[in-house]
Amino acid sequence: VDILCGIGIRKVACGTQFSVALTKDGHVYTFGQDRLIGLPEGRARNHNRPQQVPVLSGVFVEDVAVGAEHTLALSSAGDVYAWGSNSEGQLGLGHTNHIREPTLLTSLQGKNIRQISAGRCHSAAWTAPPAPPRAPGVSVPLQLGLPDTIPPQYGALKEVSIHTVRARLRLLYHFSDLMYSSWRLLNLSPNNQSSTSHYNAGTWGIVQGQLRPLLAPRVYTLPMVRSIGKTMVQGKNYGPQITVKRISTRGRKCKPILVQIARQVVKLNASDLRLPSR
Repeated sequence: VDILCGIGIRKVACGTQFSVALTKDGHVYTFGQDRLIGLPEGRARNHNRPQQVPVLSGVFVEDVAVGAEHTLALSSAGDVYAWGSNSEGQLGLGHTNHIREPTLLTSLQGKNIRQISAGRCHSAAWTAPPAPPRAPGVSVPLQLGLPDTIPPQYGALKEVSIHTVRARLRLLYHFSDLMYSSWRLLNLSPNNQSSTSHYNAGTWGIVQGQLRPLLAPRVYTLPMVRSIGKTMVQGKNYGPQITVKRISTRGRKCKPILVQIARQVVKLNASDLRLPSR
């Protein structure tokens, strides 16, 4: 997009028929469906090219969030602006009328909003600052609460101090992060390794299952997710056509559906049976 070149784009968000770009100096550019890009009718004629939203030109915008057909903008002063479709009241203005240009949400003024988000037909705002981003394999302090006592459902830990439990949990999450970033280096095939091998001793517990309960869910399900992903066809949302007859013709009874499908599937190429990309 040549118009946005060289101006320092910080964030890009996309709705169903429009896009929003936020620059590093707090300006908002939009393009797409003219009724959803926050521009007055006179300037919406060039909606197929990025244009700066004039209502927000005097505001330093910290963040933008996009739903299906509505947009939120958060200013450095903690104010929230909204525009677009409002059929479900997702703009938070107390009515359901469509809003063409950014409108200040007076109900959130003075609340020092620090985060915003938008779903298909709903919006949310937080006064709490966003959590720092976490990168796999990089140790960062966990944002964990510290209860006064061990919850009763964890009877095995009732004799362990809260601080010890917290330290153990941080260690397990750090171990999970290391596994997440290096799992490709491990031989996870049980047919190609031996439990007596010193080299494979570290991964045997993962293959056999002893260590899996100690790993975060995103880690122990990762190999399966990646394997399923390899069976999918990128950029394709349909599969081979299979014809099933359910109505008898000329007095001839139809074969069972499973039989009809099986007779056609065996004649197809294996590559055509891969799942389409979701």
